[in-house]
Amino acid sequence: GEGRLPLAAFGAFSARELSAPLGELLGRYREQLTYWHEAEEGQRELSHLHAPSGVSLSDWLGGLRRNADGQLASLQLVSGKLHEGRGYKWHSLVRHWVRHLGLQLCGAPVRSLLVSQSGTLELPPLAAEQARAQLDSLIAAWLEGLRRPLPVACKAACAWLGAGEDEERAAREAAKRYDGGFGVTGEAAASPALTRVYPDFASLAASGEFGAWAEALYG
Repeated sequence: GEGRLPLAAFGAFSARELSAPLGELLGRYREQLTYWHEAEEGQRELSHLHAPSGVSLSDWLGGLRRNADGQLASLQLVSGKLHEGRGYKWHSLVRHWVRHLGLQLCGAPVRSLLVSQSGTLELPPLAAEQARAQLDSLIAAWLEGLRRPLPVACKAACAWLGAGEDEERAAREAAKRYDGGFGVTGEAAASPALTRVYPDFASLAASGEFGAWAEALYG
């Protein structure tokens, strides 16, 4: 994570260790390319208006593929791992989820397939109105974030939500992820912006809004 390279023979060993999972990863990616055999040329326009604020979200999204039934999919090769133990690295899915929402507003239902070292994750198509509603919620949160630093952090929020309905356990898990511990860098320490405003989980949760924002943004 710090850009340090191994010395001498350790470099060859590290290279073999890093390249070992690539064969399986590329094999699964080729299987998906074969199933979604037809590449769609060009890009599709995304245009979404957040009516309460007048904020407009516009983009051109491409790289879609079709299968023999004419269904559409966005196939993405992810170099890292999306799974963590028996669950997912939810914080790694955030940007993929936003793109997935946008794809639903491009004229046809689209599934997103994320092929990673730890497996393939499929995000099923959503109804366009459902995608619009979720994008509206994200834009509303973004606008509020322009007014003040929101008392929420991605990894801590995912830990909170993953703990279930036990709020004490949820708080412990979120604090562990945010504050870090022996040999583990916390989310706050990895972000000068977070550290400046919310140096520890106690300050992050002090307003009592953390749980609501975690649910609104990542639930």
